[in-house]
Amino acid sequence: MAFGDGGHNPDGTPKAPNAAQTALGHTVLQKNLSSVVQEDVYSMTGTGLVAEAELVGTHISEAGLLDASGNLLGFRNFAPKIKEADEEYEIKIKLKF
Repeated sequence: MAFGDGGHNPDGTPKAPNAAQTALGHTVLQKNLSSVVQEDVYSMTGTGLVAEAELVGTHISEAGLLDASGNLLGFRNFAPKIKEADEEYEIKIKLKF
């Protein structure tokens, strides 16, 4: 999963989804998923975790699921969240086929 700080507008609102998007706006961390769950034959959910020591002070506002080649499969934009040193962030993205 990739995490970034480019998923929000200057006023702090999330950017509108763009179906043609092939990468996050600005990736600041990329790491393996903490879990993958296939709910049925048409959907799966990938979960990523930003640990306490990671991205402290960063305004996280986007996350994306990547395949083994680094291609963006799905993403979420959200209002920026300032990562504190004593926090973990868990982000889930559900893909429907």
